[in-house]
Amino acid sequence: MSSIWEITESALDGLGVAFGANVYISASAASLPNQYMVYTLISSPPLQHADNGESLRYYRMQVSVYDRNGLTNLPDTDGVMVAAGFSRGPKRELPYNPATRHFGLALEYVYLEEAAEAPGPSASNSPSLSPSASGSPSASVSPSVSGSVSPSASTSPST
Repeated sequence: MSSIWEITESALDGLGVAFGANVYISASAASLPNQYMVYTLISSPPLQHADNGESLRYYRMQVSVYDRNGLTNLPDTDGVMVAAGFSRGPKRELPYNPATRHFGLALEYVYLEEAAEAPGPSASNSPSLSPSASGSPSASVSPSVSGSVSPSASTSPST
């Protein structure tokens, strides 16, 4: 199984834009390319456990795109990340960097991974993930119920 960093790098590699993990290192600010990207793991909470083991994990990655020519004509980051199995998340503009003369845009993506060693959820008990306004995952599980309970049934003793 590939790590989240390998999956992200593999997706971004197809864009032909220089990128780095957490930071893009160059000899000097003047030698930074006109356009480059930096990716960072924001969070990776487990979402589900079964049989004393993690069975589902949620990864939130941020890909920041920097460009000296502004925020138009940026690479198709959404296209390659979605093709790699990520879902799009929030976007936000980053402050202009006067030292390097780069504009920036932060793009968030989420990736859901089932653990290989833990048993997967059954079809009737599969998690549903929906993004919340805060960008945090909101998982819900719909358990299957067998049998029925009569609304008139009572567990209190009769008098």
